[in-house]
Amino acid sequence: MKRLRIYAVILLVCYLAAAAGFCLWYKLRDSSSSYRNVAVNRINAELSEADEEPCAVIEKQLPQWRHTYGDNCPDSIMFIPLDDSGKVFLTADNNAFTVCALYRSGKLAGAVQYGYVQTADDAVVYAALTAIGSCLLLTAAMGVYIYLNILKPFRELSDYPERLARLHTTGRLPESRSRFFGKYIWGMNMLADRLENDRRHIGRLEYQRQTLLASIAHGVKTPVANIRLYASAIMTGLYADTSTDADIARKIDDNAEKIGRMSAELLETAATSITDYEPDIQQFYLYELKELISNEFTDRLAIARVPFEISCTSDPIVNSDKWGIYRVIAQLIENACKYGDGKGISITMQPQDEGICISVRNSGRLLPEKELPYIFRSYWRGSNAEKTEGSGIGLFVAHEIVKKLGGSIQARRLEESSEMEFAVFIEEQPVHK
Repeated sequence: MKRLRIYAVILLVCYLAAAAGFCLWYKLRDSSSSYRNVAVNRINAELSEADEEPCAVIEKQLPQWRHTYGDNCPDSIMFIPLDDSGKVFLTADNNAFTVCALYRSGKLAGAVQYGYVQTADDAVVYAALTAIGSCLLLTAAMGVYIYLNILKPFRELSDYPERLARLHTTGRLPESRSRFFGKYIWGMNMLADRLENDRRHIGRLEYQRQTLLASIAHGVKTPVANIRLYASAIMTGLYADTSTDADIARKIDDNAEKIGRMSAELLETAATSITDYEPDIQQFYLYELKELISNEFTDRLAIARVPFEISCTSDPIVNSDKWGIYRVIAQLIENACKYGDGKGISITMQPQDEGICISVRNSGRLLPEKELPYIFRSYWRGSNAEKTEGSGIGLFVAHEIVKKLGGSIQARRLEESSEMEFAVFIEEQPVHK
């Protein structure tokens, strides 16, 4: 934008300079025209008062007039008498001329044509003004070209890197053959694909790591229980009554407690380290969230031939994390695409007294009622996911984000419409200043 403002200032200065030059030229030309009119009036007065024929007076006095009036003296002076009908017949040539009526003894004797040949200075001025005007037109045309082919497309692409960095998933940019942005769009799409592949790879590695941690934690539980059991036997004197048994038992118990704490920490880490999300509470209109979701998924689902509908009953100001809510809804849409039957996905946003309620529905195979309590657990996959790729952490991440936003998320079976519904409630949060 700074360069655009500089470009606009330069263009304005050029226009002002051209206008100033034209005004100065016009003023000088008008002043010259005034002096020429004075010279013509005086010469015409001399011709009216002379006793000789006008043609003879002109031939005799022309050198003197040129000496007296200089450049303001007409280049040619021609007397045009009346014809038999009492009319004056005039013909125009390439010279600029002035025609004055000539009266003698109170009667019209004819007309005098005073001609001025266009000077070279005038031609130079006209050429300079034409060149300046052409340059300004070319500059304006170049500005329009730059705006349409560079600035406007770049403005449309400028928010894509931010979306790519912030969002859990985002659509590809449409391919373009533009020599300015074709390679850029191709590179950004490659980057989006790479980030998506890396995200999946990290998800698989995270799944393996969490599985390992969980296995270790669960594997430690049995020896911990045995150690505590043996310690209890020694402390109660089950095996022998020695002075050292109690001390040994306390040490065993202390170590067992440490292992127990480590096991609890490992289990907690396995459940909470999947997402490092921290809310960024800002004010935004609910319609902005609707437009963000619509822009990201309408074209993608249209290509996949999945009917998609999103509605918003009103447009209040919301105090929450727009990007965090988007991640939740994006995950629910991805989940609907994976496990739905492709017959339709619908989203409804409704403001409530203390927050907003968002419903995401999709048709398809319904999960059994008994599985619904486990659907938001990490690494848990339903009975409908046997032939579908996934790690079982998507809904868990959505659940954790909603929880950090002070909300709740529930899954429901809609028997009458054979749909699965995910109902999300996001509570209003104070804005951090």
